[in-house]
Amino acid sequence: MGKLHFGYKRHTVTDENGLALAEETTAVNESDMKHLETHLKKTKLPRKALVYADKGYDMVLE
Repeated sequence: MGKLHFGYKRHTVTDENGLALAEETTAVNESDMKHLETHLKKTKLPRKALVYADKGYDMVLE
């Protein structure tokens, strides 16, 4: 049986200067993709804004 791990992940959206626009802390067992759209809506970025993210956020938004 695998070990149970507890922890948290910090999700941060920044601008091109590194200034934080939105932040959220989630449980480590939650999918990153589940939170991407929420983070982007909090920042009020234009619909076609260029966004860089790591592989955990790999998804297509409609």
